[in-house]
Amino acid sequence: MHADLPGHGFVLIDRQGVVRWAKNYPSMRVDPRYLLNTAKTALKAHK
Repeated sequence: MHADLPGHGFVLIDRQGVVRWAKNYPSMRVDPRYLLNTAKTALKAHK
């Protein structure tokens, strides 16, 4: 994140409690479709 600027952090945790993906975004606006596609891709990579 940038000092004095808001941002978002996201973490994808599977059912066993393992972190499968995490990312910080310096913007307060992140496209939800992008997040869903990224999460789906991350989950497929760990099957």
